[in-house]
Amino acid sequence: MTPYNAILKLNSEGLNHSEIADTVPGCSRKTVIKVLQLAEAYHLPYPLNPPMTDLELHRMLHPKKGKAERMPDRDRTLFLLALPGYNLTRVRKEYDAACEASGTKPYSRAMFQNIVSEWKQEMPIPEYRSLLVFQSISHAYTGVDGKKHGVIFAEVLFCHMIVAEIVKDGKQRSWVHAIIKILKQLGSIPDHYCFLNRVPTAFRDVTEDCLSYYGLEAIDNKAAFGNVLKEAVAETTAALNKGLAPVQVPIFIVKSICSVRNDLPWSDDPGFTRNDAYNLERNAMKPLTDRDYDLVEYTEVIPQLNYHVEIDGMYYSVPFENRHDNLVAYISENQVEIYCGVEMVAVHSRLKGMPGQYKTVPDHLVPDEEIPWGETSVRSLISWANKIGPATTSVIENWIDKAPFAVQAFKKCSALLHMASKYGSRTLEEACKRATEDRSDKYRYIVELLKTGNNFYNNE
Repeated sequence: MTPYNAILKLNSEGLNHSEIADTVPGCSRKTVIKVLQLAEAYHLPYPLNPPMTDLELHRMLHPKKGKAERMPDRDRTLFLLALPGYNLTRVRKEYDAACEASGTKPYSRAMFQNIVSEWKQEMPIPEYRSLLVFQSISHAYTGVDGKKHGVIFAEVLFCHMIVAEIVKDGKQRSWVHAIIKILKQLGSIPDHYCFLNRVPTAFRDVTEDCLSYYGLEAIDNKAAFGNVLKEAVAETTAALNKGLAPVQVPIFIVKSICSVRNDLPWSDDPGFTRNDAYNLERNAMKPLTDRDYDLVEYTEVIPQLNYHVEIDGMYYSVPFENRHDNLVAYISENQVEIYCGVEMVAVHSRLKGMPGQYKTVPDHLVPDEEIPWGETSVRSLISWANKIGPATTSVIENWIDKAPFAVQAFKKCSALLHMASKYGSRTLEEACKRATEDRSDKYRYIVELLKTGNNFYNNE
């Protein structure tokens, strides 16, 4: 093989044709002149960028006539050879398929092996590391609500594919959801994971439980380092803290920066990106299970005056006979189970959306007349309203009639009637009268009338 690289290197150092021929063993002056003429014709500077082997230079400087042979993609080929389950035969099959798809002629098996062997000498095949590296920033930016929000980043270490998700609040469930969304973005995952920084103490157990559910085993974070991750973290954090325009949503910014990172070259070849590398590596990783990890949390709950317990701003009924018991609620993504001791007394599908919704089981209720005197009931609320005035009574009766179950109006009715002690009975009656006249007897509207109109009457 003609020593193209040696000839080009010596020429760049200022040696003349004869000196180059004398320096390179087995190379004539005529060969030197021909190589330099071809290099000038193809505008080849030295050093070459990207570097090329003598075989690659020979194929470029002496193209065959007719149907051209396709040079294998060096970085892609060496990347594939590093993946578990890949050998030269399997890589060769993929190369043949790519040639067929592009309508070019593949190199012979022997020539393909020679090319790959030469590449291996110049660029050793990296050791495959099946690892997902996480890093979290608990206070990455301040939202429009004034609250601090976090970001979790993850890098597939071998191909340097990066994904990220926003942690919208400091709750355990939000943290777990962000991790699950990261895994879903990837679709295929390695066998191991580590965190470059410490997992918040409150989330440590649930993080290990969640990731082990998907088959990821924790390893010491000193065993790996995300060489792309830290740059992406710094760049994202800076972008989030620049005082961005309101139209720019942080998660879009985060994913945009990750996307730019993923489109960068995996090594020297600008045509082989980290995204391309991940699409190859995912075939060597295990697929993500179809079933999501379901975090189960528990909390002590006490029934309210309407025989419901409040969980995350939603209301779930419990049996009337348990209205004075201290209960425990086990909360998963889709279900709420309520226990009294070891006995499950209620189970509900979990409510989602706007807070203030009710989940009421009719069997949990008793007729109004069976509610003991002294406890909240329809008759006790109306009796209380009658003492304030007819307009107040009308509002209370209307709220009770509109509710799917009367008990769902108890909390609102009781809160309104207690306003008499703050603003006075006459002021509350006047506010209810005006709300009725305005055909807007909503609780918030009446409260606003009380705040702005309590000077019409002296408080009693």
